[in-house]
Amino acid sequence: MAGIGDRKASIGWLIRQAQEMVRGEVLRLVKETFEGLLEGLRDEVVGRGRYERGGFRGYYRYGYRVRKSLETSWGTIYGVRIPRVRGASGERGLFGRYERGYGSFRRILFWVLVRG
Repeated sequence: MAGIGDRKASIGWLIRQAQEMVRGEVLRLVKETFEGLLEGLRDEVVGRGRYERGGFRGYYRYGYRVRKSLETSWGTIYGVRIPRVRGASGERGLFGRYERGYGSFRRILFWVLVRG
C-alpha cells in the first residue's frame, strides 16, 4: 500500500534525476564552449581561419589531441578535443600537456575574454 513516505521517496528520486540531467547538459555546454575557445585561440596563433590562405606566421594546424578528462568545478568532462599547432621548431602546445585541472580552463577563458 503506497503511503506518504513512498511519495516523498519518489519526489526525492525525481529531483536527483533532474539534477543529473541538468549537470550533464551543463557539462556538455562547457565542453562545447571550451573547444570553441581553443579553436579560436588556435586560429589566432596560426594567423588565419580554417580553409583560409595567407597570413602565414610559421605555424599551421596539426590535427587534434583528445584529452581523456578535464576537471572543472561542475564535474569531469571527458573526451575534450585539443587543437594542435605545429611550426618549424616542432609542435607548440596551447597549454601544458599534463595540466588537467580547472586552472587551465579558467586561465584560457580569462585570456580569451581579456583579448576580446
